[in-house]
Amino acid sequence: MVAFRENIVSFALGLDDYGAEVRWQDHGENPLVRLNAVLPDLGRLTIERAFIPGFHVLDIPDAVAPRWPEGTQDRAWGGRTLKVVPKGIDVADLLVEVSLNLDAVFSAKFAAEQERTGPRP
Repeated sequence: MVAFRENIVSFALGLDDYGAEVRWQDHGENPLVRLNAVLPDLGRLTIERAFIPGFHVLDIPDAVAPRWPEGTQDRAWGGRTLKVVPKGIDVADLLVEVSLNLDAVFSAKFAAEQERTGPRP
């Protein structure tokens, strides 16, 4: 659980660069750590370790989602499709891919904005 928390905190620190609104739920030693973030123009991102023994639950916008590893399952909940990833999968590796995808999406968005409005003085 400690390594999971550290991975999620490291990832969350980088979300500020994208203007994300970040909220946490951490119930100490109880099996629940949840990162909730809202990314401008992309939507909600949730990473959770809880409730389903043996799995992590991830809700990552399709535009920045990683390649989902073998054993990932789709679960419908609250009108959304969540990814349920076996706990044996290194979430840190998935989050590195999500970070790279976020960089690409926001770089393209910034370039398009610069092209439309021209350089700032």
